[in-house]
Amino acid sequence: MKVEYVPGRDAYETEQYGPRRLWDEVAAAYRDWHAAGSPPRSAHRISINPSRESIGTG
Repeated sequence: MKVEYVPGRDAYETEQYGPRRLWDEVAAAYRDWHAAGSPPRSAHRISINPSRESIGTG
């Protein structure tokens, strides 16, 4: 994925390549975060152990 940042512009050129559409995944995650009321970082939790990983809120 490549995002071309140009100061002062509202739109940025992006290129996607490879087996995953990463920019689409980032955009979907942002929309989900925004729809949830833009919760602060402290509202999320990450749990990792040898048999399981989870990401959630609460």
